[in-house]
Amino acid sequence: MKTTITYIMKKLERFSPSLVGKVDTYSIISVEWLDSTNSLSKDILYMVKDAKAFDGLNTISDIHTVACLENISLPDINACVIYFPSSCNLDEIFYEIKEMLFHNLRLTSYSANFIKILSDGGGLQNLVDEAYEIINNPIYIFDAGLKLLAANWDVSMEDEQTKRILSDKCLSEEDIKYMNFDHMHDRVRKSTFPLLVNNKRYDKERIITMINKSGKDVGHIVVISNEHPFKDVDLEIVSLLRDAVAHYLEKDSFIRNTKGSNYEYFIADLLDGKIPLGRQFNNRMNYIDCIFLDVIYVLVVETNRSSNALSIRHICNKFEKTIVGSRTVIHNGQIIVIITKKYDQLLTDEEIYTMREICLEDNLYTGLSNPFNNIIDLPEYYQQALRSIDLGVCKCNQADLFIYEQYYLDHIASTFTKLESSETFCHPSMRYLLDYDKNNGTELAYTLYSYFLNERSILNTSNALYVHRNTITYRLKKIESLINIDFEDYNTRQYIILSYVMSKKTN
Repeated sequence: MKTTITYIMKKLERFSPSLVGKVDTYSIISVEWLDSTNSLSKDILYMVKDAKAFDGLNTISDIHTVACLENISLPDINACVIYFPSSCNLDEIFYEIKEMLFHNLRLTSYSANFIKILSDGGGLQNLVDEAYEIINNPIYIFDAGLKLLAANWDVSMEDEQTKRILSDKCLSEEDIKYMNFDHMHDRVRKSTFPLLVNNKRYDKERIITMINKSGKDVGHIVVISNEHPFKDVDLEIVSLLRDAVAHYLEKDSFIRNTKGSNYEYFIADLLDGKIPLGRQFNNRMNYIDCIFLDVIYVLVVETNRSSNALSIRHICNKFEKTIVGSRTVIHNGQIIVIITKKYDQLLTDEEIYTMREICLEDNLYTGLSNPFNNIIDLPEYYQQALRSIDLGVCKCNQADLFIYEQYYLDHIASTFTKLESSETFCHPSMRYLLDYDKNNGTELAYTLYSYFLNERSILNTSNALYVHRNTITYRLKKIESLINIDFEDYNTRQYIILSYVMSKKTN
């Protein structure tokens, strides 16, 4: 670690130092009392108690940095001078700087050890083993999907949670909920330095830090105070370990060129309009070595709305594990799930229920497109999935799975009313019922709309409106006495449905 004058000044702030002269960026490697026996060097900080210390020195120009009390009159030297108030104890400051330099020397040594491990071809496990010898507490490295990548496997742990993590090699759903407690994960993610966590849900203190690679969070490191209480230096050591792990993952990512990566680049380029149709498109399809089946869905998670999501990669793993035929891509901060099925298959009610459960459990705002048959059409259906979120949020602004099929009428109404007035479009009979309801406090327009929407089933309509069937029968008779339309005519029914939807969209 480089110990500059600026760094020393910051560490000694409580002594109220002041600086005179140009501040160089070179590193200070030692601190010494100045006297005539010194072998002068530019990278040494010289402490001066008395101006007589300069007597007998022939090469004052080699002195770059001096520290003394403000009541000392120094000779004319071209050096950077740190002045301390005359009330300070210069001996105390001297030994504090000496300890500071020793501390940074140790950190530099630890960092050099991590670098040597990587240069010798070592991996994450070697880094964890080396860090354990320094910190003397067990260390765990997880990827972004919360799978365990490396740990001190032989270290004895008493608590059941850690035993389970070592056994399953990943965090359980209960562990993930722990990490979300008191917004702990969010605080760790936003912090540039490892955090010391003393959570009442944990029986021991923990140091937690995110691993960042190319501006993205790709995992995290957890250290547990199982064997010894943490020392202040442990936070800095974990920071060095994190940097080494990030460097390893960067190198590992560069070396690997998997089909999965090619698939992700293909989907991203397709959404960005970078792949023209024709021979180049076919070449890219061959390159990714992936077959898109006859039925395709696109599901989009808007992570900017879903702020409570613990880990993007963890969410990706959830969808891929639970939905057969799904693959995920992270694009522009969004999670995009491509789901493919055979020609005679669609998403089942059970699969949709499972997806909705994931969305509700992890507070995800998610849109699902209609099925389509050609991957070339992905950009349009991607927009459709996004649109379903916007339409759904207008009705109920909370995390959920918003299925476009359930909001297509709202989309039609929204698109139409941007060009035409809903008043001029509205069916005269629906317009009459809306005005009647407004003047009489009834719900006849909504009842007729629901009746047609439920295929003229009185039972299904009563269930949808949570009223007795007799109430629906009474309202329909009242409607028939007020307006004259043919309930058997399909076009009329569609017109009535669209009229009600557009009127509500405008209101």
